[in-house]
Amino acid sequence: GPCRLRVYDGSISVILGQNSYNNTADVPVAHISGVFTLSGSSTINLQYRVTGNGANNDSLGVATNFGDEEIYGQVNLWRIG
Repeated sequence: GPCRLRVYDGSISVILGQNSYNNTADVPVAHISGVFTLSGSSTINLQYRVTGNGANNDSLGVATNFGDEEIYGQVNLWRIG
């Protein structure tokens, strides 16, 4: 499914990512990259849409079950200027 960075109030998608599809046991990866401008303080979130839940409810990856937090997405931000 597609991914996007969105301003938290839900009104603006600041970057749209690529769609991905996989019908095998592998976990699909969708990348997102771009430059955007925020005026003032804003909260953004990473959203990823899936159309199924996988065979074991693992559409975004298989849980490691080590007792730590599971990470299914990463966002790197740089301030320019």
